[in-house]
Amino acid sequence: MKILIIDDDKKFTDTLKDDVIKFFQRIDDKAIITVINENFRQVDLFNNYHIVFLDIDLLTDNGLTIAKQLRELDSNAMIIFVSSRSNLVFKTFVVKPFYFLRKANYKKDLIYFFEMLDNYFKKNTLISLDSRATHVHIPLDSIIYIESREHQLTIHSKKDVYYDSSSLTAFILKLASINFVQIHKSYIVNLDYLKGINKNEVLLFNNSRLPIGRKYRDLFYERYQEYLIK
Repeated sequence: MKILIIDDDKKFTDTLKDDVIKFFQRIDDKAIITVINENFRQVDLFNNYHIVFLDIDLLTDNGLTIAKQLRELDSNAMIIFVSSRSNLVFKTFVVKPFYFLRKANYKKDLIYFFEMLDNYFKKNTLISLDSRATHVHIPLDSIIYIESREHQLTIHSKKDVYYDSSSLTAFILKLASINFVQIHKSYIVNLDYLKGINKNEVLLFNNSRLPIGRKYRDLFYERYQEYLIK
């Protein structure tokens, strides 16, 4: 998990960093944390961060402006605003933040935030995509199917279509879920969205019809049976 903390208060960021590390140790995950206390306009927002803690009132910049830039690059990054001014919470809605952490109520807010984060991780497993100079993180269970064409992957999800520059073989290793199975040299499907099957194709709930390759047919039926009894 790659995490970015942007705040000009070094004492506060040291405390927040320690607390975040402890949380991820508790859930047996590794947190790679970058802390920025100055030169905010030079922050590399392309660095594929999953979670970004961001102060609104920075000494030399407006944190909300940085958040808008981040949101343009990554629609799924989890933004958590931190501020001493709770009256600013409504202004942050434009970038759809995950949480607003009040510095004056830090300990209480942090407990509630970690509870929300824990529940979120239980319900959502994120996967990172990297293409066209942008980085996005989308919930694994939102993917309907993945298509490989001309050395590029097209990821069809419930909300949008995304792209990734890796190969289909490499991508299926990242999925690590029994729900996903390769049915053709060019297609991986999420069995959660399977609507029907016939001898040569599958029908998905978005009404897509995809061919079942002869080479993949036996594995597909085997994995589908495992999926039904899981």
